[in-house]
Amino acid sequence: MEYELNPLNKEEVFKALTIPNVDWEKDAAEYVFERSIGYPIVVQLYGAVCYLKRTKGTITKELVQEADKEIKQELWQWFQNSWKDMPSRLEARCIAIVAKYGMSASYSQIQKSFGKVPAPYLKRAVEKHILSQDERGIYSLPHMLVAEIFLEKYKEEIKST
Repeated sequence: MEYELNPLNKEEVFKALTIPNVDWEKDAAEYVFERSIGYPIVVQLYGAVCYLKRTKGTITKELVQEADKEIKQELWQWFQNSWKDMPSRLEARCIAIVAKYGMSASYSQIQKSFGKVPAPYLKRAVEKHILSQDERGIYSLPHMLVAEIFLEKYKEEIKST
């Protein structure tokens, strides 16, 4: 049996972050909601990292923002461990175009920014499990935080995008 785990709404994120003896300031929980876009695994990761980093019972927005880098690194490791191979420079350029659109982009958006036919590079990026492609031809990264860190990690390879 297969279940689809949909993103949580704001109220569900707040409930997921609630544990005994630990309070979340409202703006801290809202920041988690914005950055996680409701993805349960990302919400859990924020909750765990912030819980371990806190020095008092209340988790503040500043603490959550400080945890951002560690959370992005953890997501990056999970994501990179799922790859079958590293992207080539031209594949990285295509992936960066997707990342610049947030999390997903259409073939025509990618082609317009890429300046030549991106099909072989996109195909290889999908085969390497770096991008996914849905039935409409939309290419996606798994999360916006992964898109952000991809742009940070591959900035040298993608200067020409």
